[in-house]
Formats: sequence, C-alpha cells, structure tokens
Amino acid sequence: MKVYELNIKTYLFKNLDKTQVNEELSKFIIECLCEDQEFLKYHKSKDYKFYTHDSLIPIKDYYEKDNLYNFRIRTIDENLLKYLKNNFSKYFNDTFQNLKLDIKEIKKIPIKTLYTLQPIVMKNDDGYWAKNNDLNFFEERLKINLIKKY
Repeated sequence: MKVYELNIKTYLFKNLDKTQVNEELSKFIIECLCEDQEFLKYHKSKDYKFYTHDSLIPIKDYYEKDNLYNFRIRTIDENLLKYLKNNFSKYFNDTFQNLKLDIKEIKKIPIKTLYTLQPIVMKNDDGYWAKNNDLNFFEERLKINLIKKY
C-alpha cells in the first residue's frame, strides 16, 4: 500500500481562530470533492474516507488573513490523489485559495518504538498485568488489542 502526501500552500482570506481551522479546512476539501459526481457519492457514503488532513502550518493560536500557510493531506486512494492533483492546486473559496500543491510518496518505515500520550491500563482475571505477568505478556496483549481495534 502506498501513502501519498499532498503539501498545499494556501492563502487565507479571513481571520481564523485555531478552533475554527480544522472545520474550515474540512469544508474546503469537501467543497472541492463535491464538484465531481463520483466524489460527491464518495463523500456521502458511510464508508471509510481514505484521506486525512492536518491543520495550518505554522501552528498558531490565531491565523491572520492575507498570509500564506501550508497544510497537508495524506491518502492511500490513487483516484483521490489524481483528482486532487488536477483540481485542488488552484482551488479557492471565501476562506482559502490554494497556490501550490506538491505530491510525494511516504516511504514505509517499520515502527520500532510506540509511544502513547494516554496511559494503558491492562487487567485480566488475576488483576493488573504487572503483578502477575511479565513485559512479554503485556506486549503480546497490547499487540492483539491494537490489531482488533484496527
């Protein structure tokens, strides 16, 4: 599976608070997608959407109009990639105008270490894992749970 990253340079037409940015970016992307009937169906479907986007870069508490910012879209869907490549590079609405779009393929790198910001509490019939089991037991259960959730 190939992962593609679109790096978009965009111009901001109005001031945005950091709490508004993701909603506005989502609307912006969806507006572009919905101009095509195939991607309108894609958007309305209850299936997985094989893309994700981040927020404006550089990260700020307040984004001022008449400035340039970047954001990224990642996808594994080659049809979506082709559509965005052809239609999103100069796309605009009342909030954003795209100026440049660069595409690169993200190379697959095996995960060596996994860090989490949320603590994991793992219990079994004997209580907490650390009292009655070793680290190998914990790693195996964590891997099984991650695969189930994926």
